[in-house]
Amino acid sequence: MAGVCIRCGNQKELIQSHVVSALLGKRIFPEPPMKAYTVRYGATPPGTTTPSSPAATRWRLAQDLPKPRLMCRACDGALSADEDALAKWLDTIGIAKKPGPIYDDACLKPTTLACLPDFREYNLPEEQANLVRRVALITAWRALHATAQSSSVPGSPSLVLQYLQSCRGKALHDTVTRFLDSPQAPVPGYLSVLVPPYPLTIAIAGKPDVAPFGWDVMLHPGGDGSTTYVVCLWFAHWLVLWVPDQPHGDPVVAELVAMTFMSRSAATWPMQVLAPRVQAAASAL
Repeated sequence: MAGVCIRCGNQKELIQSHVVSALLGKRIFPEPPMKAYTVRYGATPPGTTTPSSPAATRWRLAQDLPKPRLMCRACDGALSADEDALAKWLDTIGIAKKPGPIYDDACLKPTTLACLPDFREYNLPEEQANLVRRVALITAWRALHATAQSSSVPGSPSLVLQYLQSCRGKALHDTVTRFLDSPQAPVPGYLSVLVPPYPLTIAIAGKPDVAPFGWDVMLHPGGDGSTTYVVCLWFAHWLVLWVPDQPHGDPVVAELVAMTFMSRSAATWPMQVLAPRVQAAASAL
């Protein structure tokens, strides 16, 4: 399918690619013989069905990560190096297979976001912290564009798509492009990678062996007529929050507004928006 690649901006053949890298998904979730893994709603336990059975087929289709058409093959492939590096690092530290090591990791500290007493974030060495930030930013950026695409219909662009097509959106594209082109470039906007409390994960999933998965772009109107966009993405045991930009010129005010709305999104979006969607999808299987 031809379209405009979100990375290079050229009209090209767009491929289906995961918003969340399959390299990460295959390391987070057990992989049964049919080469699928427990994502989003839950799954038939490995070994109880065969790949040719209807139940196994339904399970495989339901659990695969969404693959919208966002980029050309060259641009999509160019982003895989960071995702592969993070996947291999997860292999070395062994925190990705079971919830225990994820929630007990010594690198965790209380989040700096206000009003989230049970949420934590990572305090990693600089090299690993930069890698996590890069992959989280790439994932949130894909989710932003995927939301703009899925929420729009021909002739009626959604508010998210209108944002990306505005001067703000074009400035954001330039900032993200510089970030992707240079490891030394600062992270665009404001980014947090959180480990939510395990009971919240269970509340969303419905049971311990299910891995919640989903994303949204939350729009927060300000008293001055501005709108703050917060990309919320939940993947297994992690919550990524990204405010791509702020319309405020004062950097102190911009950071305060970003942190306030990120905190508000983390406190409300998982149970109010994501949980009903995950549970409805699970009941439909």
